[in-house]
Amino acid sequence: MDYTPEIIEEKFDALPDDIKNTLTSEETANALKGIGTKNGLLEDRMTILINETGFVMLGLTHPSQFVGNLTTAMGISRENAQRIAAAVNESVFAPIRESLKRIHNIGMPVDASALSTLDTGNTKKLDIEPAVIPHAEKLENITMRPREEIHPLDEHVEQQGGRPQNISSGDPYREPL
Repeated sequence: MDYTPEIIEEKFDALPDDIKNTLTSEETANALKGIGTKNGLLEDRMTILINETGFVMLGLTHPSQFVGNLTTAMGISRENAQRIAAAVNESVFAPIRESLKRIHNIGMPVDASALSTLDTGNTKKLDIEPAVIPHAEKLENITMRPREEIHPLDEHVEQQGGRPQNISSGDPYREPL
């Protein structure tokens, strides 16, 4: 996304000092260039990486959109974008994580006045993005059983008289006659 210099300057002025220092430091520039070189990015894609990283630090882009923006803007696979984002997270975002959480309101308590009130009929829409859990549909069908209820196959075989009833004594690969 394109932002005007005025918007960028306004956001930069409102940043905490640790993010300002990280955003303007030579160490951050070298780290991003190293990540780009390691991942085989050409100059134009390295510029995109630097810009997208800056947008997150400025508070213009939410961290949850970082991988998607890299994928779209660079035209790379999601796996490559995730690998690049993980490297940026470790080398650039990790030292300023708490400040990033504050500017993006991550993990901050929700203001009670922003919640909907059912008795007065006043409702306010909240722009809260639901958490994305990979493979959530597979996790829904999992049931937990206490360890005491889980018996190894050997114990089950002993309880059944030495041989499970559903296993025949013949060759499992031989077709019946």
